[in-house]
Amino acid sequence: MSAPLREVAIYYKNIGPKKERQFHCINMAAHLTDQEIKDYFKPGKWFNIGCGPYDLMAEVEKVEIIK
Repeated sequence: MSAPLREVAIYYKNIGPKKERQFHCINMAAHLTDQEIKDYFKPGKWFNIGCGPYDLMAEVEKVEIIK
């Protein structure tokens, strides 16, 4: 049996023309350490959280590791 996935909440700011905030809960690989997750989603980094042909760039505000 494989290890359970890690659950992470990512809080984004400066989304879209209105500079709104939102958060997403995602699963990460079980072998990642807390520090690796925090380094990947470091505050200030930008990610494209859009879907398909619709780019939506968002800046990470903070990350919480749920489990």
